[in-house]
Amino acid sequence: MTTNDGGTRLPAHTYQQPVARGYGPGPAGTQQVRRGQPGLGWLFLAPVLVLVLFQQLIPAVRTFVMSMQDGSMLADGAWVGMANYQRIASAGLLQAVLSGALVGAVIAVVGFAAGFALGLPARAAAGGARRVGLAMAGLALICVAPVASVIGVSQLVHPVNAARVSQLLVWLPAATVSGFLTGALARPPVRIGGTAAVGAAVAAMAGAALSVQSAAGVLLGRSSGDPAAMIYHFSFLQFHIGAGAAVSTVLILVTVLLGVLATQALLASRLRLRTGVRPTPGRPELGAHLAHSGHPAAVDHRPRGGAGAVIGGVVVLLLAVVASAPWLFAGALGPGDPMPSGRELPAAGAALLGTWLGGAGEVLLVVVVAALAGRGIGYHRPLGERSVPVLLTILSPALFLGLVPLMTVHFLDRSDLGLIGTFLGSVHPHLVVVPLVFLCAYLADARRTSVDGPGAARRTTVAAIGLAAGFLLLLRSESIWSLLVGGPRDQDSVMMALQVWQMGRAPEALGLLKPWPVLVLMAAVLVTCAIGLGRLQLGYAGPHAAGAYQGQPPFQGQPQQHPSQGQPPHAPGVPPRQHPYHGPSPQALPGG
Repeated sequence: MTTNDGGTRLPAHTYQQPVARGYGPGPAGTQQVRRGQPGLGWLFLAPVLVLVLFQQLIPAVRTFVMSMQDGSMLADGAWVGMANYQRIASAGLLQAVLSGALVGAVIAVVGFAAGFALGLPARAAAGGARRVGLAMAGLALICVAPVASVIGVSQLVHPVNAARVSQLLVWLPAATVSGFLTGALARPPVRIGGTAAVGAAVAAMAGAALSVQSAAGVLLGRSSGDPAAMIYHFSFLQFHIGAGAAVSTVLILVTVLLGVLATQALLASRLRLRTGVRPTPGRPELGAHLAHSGHPAAVDHRPRGGAGAVIGGVVVLLLAVVASAPWLFAGALGPGDPMPSGRELPAAGAALLGTWLGGAGEVLLVVVVAALAGRGIGYHRPLGERSVPVLLTILSPALFLGLVPLMTVHFLDRSDLGLIGTFLGSVHPHLVVVPLVFLCAYLADARRTSVDGPGAARRTTVAAIGLAAGFLLLLRSESIWSLLVGGPRDQDSVMMALQVWQMGRAPEALGLLKPWPVLVLMAAVLVTCAIGLGRLQLGYAGPHAAGAYQGQPPFQGQPQQHPSQGQPPHAPGVPPRQHPYHGPSPQALPGG
């Protein structure tokens, strides 16, 4: 007989096995079957499904319909079929998409591979050395600044080349950090070669999707040749909605395909996040059962390679600093007052507060929505043992779908509602960040199978989500959305910085876009959260991988008879009566 989450209900004559102290919802030192709660899982997942439907799926369908019409900002047009696609093809869209995807994929693979190699020494490190390496990698995320990079690079190269150069300097550090974290978390028994291959493939698809959606073209104009520049040129400058929607539709198809492929590659790898303690001397029985479960904590992780972990983290940080030098030091060392002439300090101060405090509020809402959905998918499992693969596959089309392909539809919606230039209109139209939902689902699955106590597992989860939220806030603080819907009475620091940049004062613009007090605060948050990832590691899902999809908790083994009906097997080297785990030894199990 099975439980509602796919597990096996134990017969009445069986008993539960004691496991690591503090694990599971039962009394300390005991293991209980964690039964799924499908109703609660659907309740937590519902907000994400509704928001994805109305903020991404329906706008994508409307974009395709508009691409078949000859419409404008003022009125719908006649049905023209594929005429808009012929127009954008002659404008060089195909070449722009292919070249952008190729450049983005190469940058992502190179950065991930370099970071992965630098992170491998940290997988065997422990204590202070591991924390230092993780802290340096977290600090490097402060250097990822797409709009600031465009402003800084535009002072050094021609605007036609600024988009590609800034893209290289932005996403190479981001890919390097992701590779470093993956290498640092890939502890045995996780296979290095397979993990590197899957990570590089997912990074390539993510890099290609982000590259074709780069907003640099909106800032630099149509001369950059980016798809985003074409959308902005057709829809917002020429008021030819049909052609702009055709470009957007092509980007939607590309990003949807890449999102589905990346999700399937990730699920096929069976890689999962895990948190847990390491076996300690004098506890051979714990190591035996961890080894049977496939948990990475089963392997002896004696501290070694501490210097390599520190050096790897420092190198990642140095690469990020060098890549961000065009904007990082231009704003700090630029001459003149940080406030442009003719603009008073209170106005700029209000814009900075509005950008960062408002952005923090939006990110907090995004995190709450994603955390609830992740807990519903990974912990309460509304579809039982197949919840993670099935539900993540359903969300995969929106994994890489960003603002750029849908900005025309979102602008028209706010224009019809009269929200242009208002506070409600300035709220980012995407309150669901699907990659964050994926992360939260994997973290919830890790908590479900954790051998840590509730407090330690919770701290690790909060640290991982905090690191992602801090990085998201840095990106949202440079969103181009305010350029489309903001008005003269409702400016934020992004609008103000771009106006100052157009006046030829790039250092002052960067000072407004990335104020140093805020950067220092964000750096402290990122470092603190990165240090909290010390107990996080990669593991596998499967028949012998901590019961992730078996409906059974980890280390439970097969149901055993009551002691009165016979003595159960025991681990090698441990007398039967002293063995606290009345489960089969690893040799008695398939593959043991």
